Amino acid sequence: MSSGVSPDHTTKRRVIAAMGAGLPWDAARQRANTLVSRATVFRWQARFATAGDAAFPDQRHGHAWLVTPPVQDWIVTYCQAHPHTPSHALKVLLATVLDCTVSVTQINRVRARLDVSYQRPRHEKKDPASPQP
Repeated sequence: MSSGVSPDHTTKRRVIAAMGAGLPWDAARQRANTLVSRATVFRWQARFATAGDAAFPDQRHGHAWLVTPPVQDWIVTYCQAHPHTPSHALKVLLATVLDCTVSVTQINRVRARLDVSYQRPRHEKKDPASPQP
């Protein structure tokens, strides 16, 4: 996800550019290597005609665009120093330190991808011979 552009965003640009070059909708979607319907292609074209480049925001859930490379670097650094920090605590830290709101699910995905997953702290087992309070 370089420069905050999702693959879906790039696909939409390719389809619109191919149609702008005079290709029919089906040839344009084939050139962009995507399987979308005719109605979707024309909806993209209408949005682009009215709003230009701002017509293609990343509308997926999870807001992957919030987890930019600086945020990812912070997550890696923090999780390597504090491997026992759960994702719900990271969510709070991201909101306070970096002013960035990210869902716990998205944090879990990023942690898995960056190989800095949560490590459960080990607890010592109670000695059965010791008296109970």
